[in-house]
Amino acid sequence: MAPRKKSTSTTVWCPDRSKSATVYPRDVDNGYTQVLVEFHQHGSGGGVFDVSLPGMPIEARWLDDDTLCIAYPAEAPLEAYNRREDQTHCFEQVVQIRYETFTGHGALVAEAIARRDLFHSTPQPASPRKPLTHKGRQLRGTIVKADNRFRYDYYDVDEPDSSAEFLTASGYQGGGPSWAGIVYGLLALRQPALLPKIEFDEEADGLSVWSRTRATLLSIADVVTAAKEDPALLTAAIAEAVKAGRME
Repeated sequence: MAPRKKSTSTTVWCPDRSKSATVYPRDVDNGYTQVLVEFHQHGSGGGVFDVSLPGMPIEARWLDDDTLCIAYPAEAPLEAYNRREDQTHCFEQVVQIRYETFTGHGALVAEAIARRDLFHSTPQPASPRKPLTHKGRQLRGTIVKADNRFRYDYYDVDEPDSSAEFLTASGYQGGGPSWAGIVYGLLALRQPALLPKIEFDEEADGLSVWSRTRATLLSIADVVTAAKEDPALLTAAIAEAVKAGRME
């Protein structure tokens, strides 16, 4: 198969325009290449595929309204793929995900691996973060500008009043995946219009949420802070996430 051109961030829609898939190549030294699926009728979305290498020429195309095909370089090592979902869903809608590989990008993959390894082997200067405040109120988490967008980071396991023990005792993972569900539930309850404007990026211990605007992430920090201060709101958000199949 002939080599394919390096991709740029792009969105493709399914035939009936109810869902879209966006590829974010993140052409930076410390970036991830990701695919996000959005359900526009319900205002929901989430990551379905990511590779821990920047600038990978990932391609997404819809085979029909409910089947998405993701193609990626065969030369990339398997351990680089952090997430490779077989399906994603929102309420009654389910998207099946198929995968295929293509060749011709060995040099690009090798270069990306070298850049990533150099970045992680080079000590990065510490940059102390100020507490996140808005209108005189201190909020949980931090917001940074990165990759021409903004990122909200929240590590509940590091909080003095961590909910991790409560979550694990309730049968959930307790870290980032659980808080991705909680934030989804909080927004579904209080600000559902924000869901199509964000991208979840959870780790074992923490959660990152990406958006093009800082104001959107301030709203998320606000509802997270409210949930930490109000156990009833936290419980309601969990129930909402469970109902939507988003709680882990």
